[in-house]
Amino acid sequence: HEFRMHGNEKYPFMYATLDGELSGNGKKGILEIKTATIQNNGQWREWEDRIPDTYYAQVVHQLTVTEWDFAYVRAYLRYYKDGELRATVRDYYIEAEDIKNDAASLIIMVETLLSITRIQDGSLPLKMREEMLEEVAGDAVLTTRRRFPERQVEMDPGEDILYFPM
Repeated sequence: HEFRMHGNEKYPFMYATLDGELSGNGKKGILEIKTATIQNNGQWREWEDRIPDTYYAQVVHQLTVTEWDFAYVRAYLRYYKDGELRATVRDYYIEAEDIKNDAASLIIMVETLLSITRIQDGSLPLKMREEMLEEVAGDAVLTTRRRFPERQVEMDPGEDILYFPM
């Protein structure tokens, strides 16, 4: 791939550049390397048993574009303890099979953004369709529960069926 940029014929609007490519046991994977300096407890929580959401979205994007089997994320995390700079390395393994729903959501979001920002003949046509609020909110709740299983998330859609343009 020129400039190590990967594309996908199914999603011609999506490209990915990878830190590295992995293979073994008949599987192909993505290597993603991160470095960060942790400055408070909130930042530590973002790295506990998972990667921060911004990096997760990047990995979902990369796996969607490449259609490969897994991603391996290695994080070099620096932090200060008792005034001394220290470091730790954390490794994360993500199966493509486990992120299918998030990948589908990503594709819909990108296609929607592209459809509402495409300029044609000097105008900006908006392609909107009616979406049931309960379905959109339900998807958001499921995604939140998957990403934050320790959090309690409730939804009360009420009795009325609401639609809105999206």
